[in-house]
Amino acid sequence: KDLGPARMMVFDEQSGALFVSITKQGKVLGLQDVNQDGVAEQRWEVVEGLRNPHGLAIRDGFLYIAEEHQVGRVRLFAERDYEVIIPNLPAGEGHFTRTIGFGPDPSTGSGQVPSNPSGQVVKLYLSIGSSCNVCDEADKRRATIMQFNPDGSGGRIFAKGLRNSVGFVWQPKTKEIWATDNGRDQIGDDLPPEEINIVREGRNYGWPICYGNKIHDT
Repeated sequence: KDLGPARMMVFDEQSGALFVSITKQGKVLGLQDVNQDGVAEQRWEVVEGLRNPHGLAIRDGFLYIAEEHQVGRVRLFAERDYEVIIPNLPAGEGHFTRTIGFGPDPSTGSGQVPSNPSGQVVKLYLSIGSSCNVCDEADKRRATIMQFNPDGSGGRIFAKGLRNSVGFVWQPKTKEIWATDNGRDQIGDDLPPEEINIVREGRNYGWPICYGNKIHDT
């Protein structure tokens, strides 16, 4: 309790530590239940002074943090050296939360889930919401899920037309990304219906041209 406006969280399977982004306070906290009684006795600031930190992911001993304008990483339990690996993300107006996760590259046909042993091709995925309610984006990285190499290189748009996919996860059998998408505002209490999309490489999921089941947005 008393964490502030906690947003996203991820467990480190090896240590059992829980890491939590406190977006509005610009920091990421670490929590540890030392005696395994279901209550975290230890709490520490992993990184502070960040710009709207949101998405978190752990891989190869690093905690990855998605800020509004960049993605950085810090080595677990050695939190002093924060390294930016993806700079210059679109920022400013509109949706400012960025979600990240590591998953398989469908173009390789590896069919491996993110937690499987080494040998698979793993990519970093990043969702970037729109800058507006409904508009034609000047920066084509907006309203997409992007794909990068784990070191932050090789960035490209994986799927587009996704107004704000705040959360995504891999379906354990098909290994495909399932993602939420927050629809546009100001057309009524029940429109548009919110979506969970099966996000496939190269697809366009409609925004801002349409919503719901291919309903044209006039």
